[in-house]
Amino acid sequence: MGAKGNQEGTMKKKLTFLSLVLFVAAISFAFYTGAKDEKKGDKEIKWGSFENGAKTAKSSSKKIIVDVYTDWCSWCKKMDKTTYGNDEVINYISKNFVAVRLNAESKNKTSYLGQNYTEQQLAQGFGITGFPSTIFFDENQNPITVIPGYIEGQDFMNILKFINEDIYKTKSFEDYIKSIKK
Repeated sequence: MGAKGNQEGTMKKKLTFLSLVLFVAAISFAFYTGAKDEKKGDKEIKWGSFENGAKTAKSSSKKIIVDVYTDWCSWCKKMDKTTYGNDEVINYISKNFVAVRLNAESKNKTSYLGQNYTEQQLAQGFGITGFPSTIFFDENQNPITVIPGYIEGQDFMNILKFINEDIYKTKSFEDYIKSIKK
């Protein structure tokens, strides 16, 4: 066996090693995603369109939560994974809000209070300049507030309760946080 045979043997060993690494990676990925799905189940927030969300909110007398995002936004993806992936947040939003997603760069048409807009125009119209941003509306599509930026799960739960329980009508958010930390 000459140099050529040695090269072939070395190449076979490298390919075998690479195959083994890929196999272990595939098994690990399957185990990891399976374990994650088992812990979380298939439970997730059921996001809808702005137009359908507005109709559902009116008929169900629920407030609307709008996640304004862009496809390239890393903080949006992090909020999706951590905050909107938090079981407590998922349960609370699913029970108390109509959940809507709005892509701030989309040219898809939607309707707001009888007027047609692109999702991009709607986001701009609400003054959204950073991502992610969260907009809250009452059941009649009246804006309550816009909250810019990424928010951790427990902080987000405080905001959800503050809005859903109409505490915002009688207290500042700061006073609300002080009252729950006593």
